[in-house]
Amino acid sequence: MSLASLLSVVALAAGFAGAKAPGIEQNRVEEVVADRHVALALCYEDGRDRNPKLEGTVAVVMDVEESGRVVEAKSGRGTSIGDKLVVSCVLDVMKTLDFGKQEKPQTVRYTARFFEQPAEKDAPKKDE
Repeated sequence: MSLASLLSVVALAAGFAGAKAPGIEQNRVEEVVADRHVALALCYEDGRDRNPKLEGTVAVVMDVEESGRVVEAKSGRGTSIGDKLVVSCVLDVMKTLDFGKQEKPQTVRYTARFFEQPAEKDAPKKDE
């Protein structure tokens, strides 16, 4: 499956981010996570191969060290997706994030929503 078709079938919502310490702004969290959207979409697509109707959320709690690297990522309250392999894959991706240098360690919460994006029907062409 091509990347373009993967992203048209699978949608990773922007998610809900919330830094629980003052150093990392919500928009920075969303920006850093968005850089890994392809890897996150692939986690979901693997789950959809096992269950085509799979959808839900993965709530992630990340511990970020002063260097900005995520040192631990775990599933938090609010995780609703029913595939443990998808959750594990998402956590593995989150462990690769780097938020940039921080004044002190931070805890970041992020909830990713995964759902099938319906195909656009009768969408107008750009020329119209």
